[in-house]
Formats: sequence, C-alpha cells, structure tokens
Amino acid sequence: MRRRTRSGELMAFSLSELAYVLLFLAVGALVFLYNQFGISQQEIAMLKTEVNFLNEILAEKENGVVPCWRRPEAVIPEIVGDIIIHSSREYTIVHRESGAEENFTVKPEDKESYVTARLLAIFAEERAYAKEKKCYIRMKVTNETNDFSLYRDMGQILRKIGVVLVNE
Repeated sequence: MRRRTRSGELMAFSLSELAYVLLFLAVGALVFLYNQFGISQQEIAMLKTEVNFLNEILAEKENGVVPCWRRPEAVIPEIVGDIIIHSSREYTIVHRESGAEENFTVKPEDKESYVTARLLAIFAEERAYAKEKKCYIRMKVTNETNDFSLYRDMGQILRKIGVVLVNE
C-alpha cells in the first residue's frame, strides 16, 4: 500500500480550499452582478421615460409649435389668463400671474377691436416673450351665457393675436 506523502496531503487540502474559495468568489460575484442588474434596470426605466419626453418635445418642434410653459426657464405659466364672458356686452379679463382683473362693458359691434386692444395691452410681456422664443401662450375662455357664438368669436379674436384657446 502506498502511503501518501505529506506534500500530497497538503496538495489535496489546498485544492479543496481553493475550490471553496472559488465557489464563494463566484457566489459573491453573482450577488454583485444581480445588484448591478437591478440598478441598471432602474436606470433603463428612467432613461426610457426621459426619451419619451424628449421625443414629445422633438415632435412639437418639428411643427414649430412649442408651448411657452414647457420651456426650461419656465417663465410663462401654463395658462396666462382667463376671459370670462358674462353676457354679449360684459366681459372680464384676468391675468393669472399678477391677479389683475379688468371688467368692462362694450357694444357688440366694438367688441373685437376693444377686446383685442385690451388683450394686447394686458398680455404684452407674455406675447413679447412668445415672439422672442418662438412659442405660444394659452388662455382659457369661460362662457357664462348660453350663446356659443360669443365663445366662438372670442376664440377667433385670440387666434388673430396668436394666443391658443384652452378648453379645460
């Protein structure tokens, strides 16, 4: 019978120890890779939402239509003001940012010129910004009457001065 030499026994122990060390290193590497995979999945999800947002912005810019409130400096609010139609003669213009309110009564035949002049005066700063940055501003019209033609006429006035009508 052959007897193992001492160096042979040491070699057998060191190989089994090496196998255990390699096994633990492999398990540790798998745990590390699994954690990195989770982190990368979160980053991928975040980047996908950012890409979708940027694609929306790009689609808007392709047509040359960008709302001012979506610009990075965020100077202009989402809706710059309100027009409230009380009757065919009575109107209120509200500037949302400053809270300024202007009530006026006007004859139906003078409505377009008067409302246009008031809107140009009240929202001059926002319109200048929109012209400079090539974007558009939005206003809300509330019709307290049952006459839809008043609402439609106000929409046409807003369109002529380059303001988008919002129907919230």
